[in-house]
Amino acid sequence: MNFYNSLIASLPDEPFLLGKRLKKHFSVLVPFIGSNKESLLFELRAKGIRQAGEICFPGGMVENGETPEECAVRETVEELGIERSQVAITAKAGCIVSHRDAIIHVFIGVLHIESLAETSPNKKEVAEIFAVPASFFTEKKPEIYQVESYTETGSFPVKELGLPKRYYGSWANGKRNIYVYKYGDKVIWGLTAAILYELISLL
Repeated sequence: MNFYNSLIASLPDEPFLLGKRLKKHFSVLVPFIGSNKESLLFELRAKGIRQAGEICFPGGMVENGETPEECAVRETVEELGIERSQVAITAKAGCIVSHRDAIIHVFIGVLHIESLAETSPNKKEVAEIFAVPASFFTEKKPEIYQVESYTETGSFPVKELGLPKRYYGSWANGKRNIYVYKYGDKVIWGLTAAILYELISLL
């Protein structure tokens, strides 16, 4: 079998992301709570860890041997101190690629808890949890800021390869949007806000 035939035969039935084996994979759960699923749960990351002081959804890196969905559930259970039976994944929204080239698998789910008091957050990872009415995000548009992003060539042998001079310095990757939602004294921004913005755009 030639290369073309082998390639066509090996392609999956559903489209997939090229280069996914070269990147780190993470999963997050967008968790709805309440009898009518009327609120979203958020975490404030604890001091002393990566992204300390930032607001996010439950989630983390996909470990060897587990699926992205299993990761989303495991991280939610570990971070919130709840039972596996209290986490229900209802849909996979898709993937988002961070500006650092990580692939984040986004799941939608429901936490079967009556109140936040039923949780016992892992203090090493979570400083605080809080809920925001889902209607807040559908009714209020975020602030949107644009930033320039660049790639440093580092040890890449631009000159030795004879590439055009425009690649000798930093490479401009173009502009990207930073979304910001302000809820009281809480500032939800970055990847978490981007996920919210993309999900709301589907409505």
